[in-house]
Amino acid sequence: MKNCPACGKELSDEMAACDSCGHKVDSGLAKAPEDFVTLPSIPVKLLARKPPLLSGICPTKALLHMLGIAIILSLALGVLAHYGGEAINLLGKVWGISGEGELGEYIRPRLKDAAGIALYSGIGVVFILMVFRGVDAFKSGVVGVVFAFVVFLLAMVILLFPIVIGFVYVLAMGIGCALVVLRQGVRGHCRNSTIYSVAGILNGAVVYGVHVLLVWLRKGIFHPLNMLAEIPWVIGIIEAVLIILVAAILSSSLVKRLLYCETHDAWYSRKWKQGRFPATQNIVNTIYWALDTESIGGIGELTPLTEEAYPFLVIRALTCPIGGCDVRLSATLFAQKSDSKNVEERVWFDVMVPGLFGDDLVRTLDLQEELPPLKK
Repeated sequence: MKNCPACGKELSDEMAACDSCGHKVDSGLAKAPEDFVTLPSIPVKLLARKPPLLSGICPTKALLHMLGIAIILSLALGVLAHYGGEAINLLGKVWGISGEGELGEYIRPRLKDAAGIALYSGIGVVFILMVFRGVDAFKSGVVGVVFAFVVFLLAMVILLFPIVIGFVYVLAMGIGCALVVLRQGVRGHCRNSTIYSVAGILNGAVVYGVHVLLVWLRKGIFHPLNMLAEIPWVIGIIEAVLIILVAAILSSSLVKRLLYCETHDAWYSRKWKQGRFPATQNIVNTIYWALDTESIGGIGELTPLTEEAYPFLVIRALTCPIGGCDVRLSATLFAQKSDSKNVEERVWFDVMVPGLFGDDLVRTLDLQEELPPLKK
């Protein structure tokens, strides 16, 4: 059985139209098996309404934010980077890794230790598999080699922890610089991803340049943030390029994920309004017909999911803060087959729907910024 999405009357599966209101209910939306649901194709008119790209406009005030305020903040970030690097050097000395001397002096013995740990671990695994589990020699050997390699990598990370932390710290400085650029660009309403990349390059160079200047003023020499000091200028160049690339690429990538309303000169909300709903075939069909007809119809009868039960839909929306503009609407199906514990995700649609209909849909479905926890 199925329900007419227009009037709600219960109809038999073979009926192609409602005998009460005449609404067509075919479109091949057959009832699905119990642990599976058929997601119909979205109407063609909506498929063309993809989330728009940024316009490329960058007002003068945005340039002032990204190349003025952001530079000042990057100067502060550079100071933080410098003294944070000094702290990592102190950590290295506690760990037994000095910033002085040749690289091989503190890499070579730790390399031997890690190799020894990995070798004995691999032999142990092979012995256990062959003697206690009855696995043949070839399979045991393959598992032993893979296990030994993983142990070797973990041992190197632990034994050279300050060096690993040093490179992670450099990445963190690049990420921080990217967020500074993004924040100031968004405040200035810049919608040009190329400008974000250029600003990321400049601000990243400022961050590392401050570190170089402070080292030179304090010590009269150069050393990188990391403690690999045998070839400081090479490591320094790598660090500088890493910070600059991360700042440029990340800031540009993040802004492309945002939506801007050119009508009201405002960014769309960056928090999705969302809700969970049971993914029965009738509910899926109801949502489909609402999108096709741009009418709320039976949407008001949908009840949010309160207990964990698969499959279910998560419907999300992004709206213009002023209202009345197109709404970005997406739906993702979460399904779990009865014979499996794995949860599969499938995006049903991600489109822009007309403003008035979209606003009504968000209100009717009572979408919220925070999804309530499901009862087990």
